[in-house]
Amino acid sequence: MGVCSIQSSPHQEHLLATGSYDESVLLWDLRQPRSPLSETRVGGGVWRVKWHPHLPGLLATASMHNGFHVIRYDEAGQGAVVQEFHEHESLGYGIDWQHSSPDQQRTSSLLASCSFYDHSLRLWTSNH
Repeated sequence: MGVCSIQSSPHQEHLLATGSYDESVLLWDLRQPRSPLSETRVGGGVWRVKWHPHLPGLLATASMHNGFHVIRYDEAGQGAVVQEFHEHESLGYGIDWQHSSPDQQRTSSLLASCSFYDHSLRLWTSNH
């Protein structure tokens, strides 16, 4: 189904994540683009994907009808949802990590998420 979001990894040159209406996040190695490295189902249609600015392997998602998620990828590119956030009352629309120094983000990171119809912004912490 239609791709809604695409972002290249700031940590690995050939790595790309996509989110789409089919409720999954695909991880791609651009050197082998015929098939994805992995698929992680998060539900709800993935409107936005955002890599952590300092910690490789962490990806945040805004999943329209299923809240927000943090996915951790291992060295082989296999992903697992390690955290969910469901405090919004409408479509999950935007997500981003706080861009502070790497030393401040070793044990937790601040995320900002926003939703569509209720026009709300929420701040929450990921304990990766």
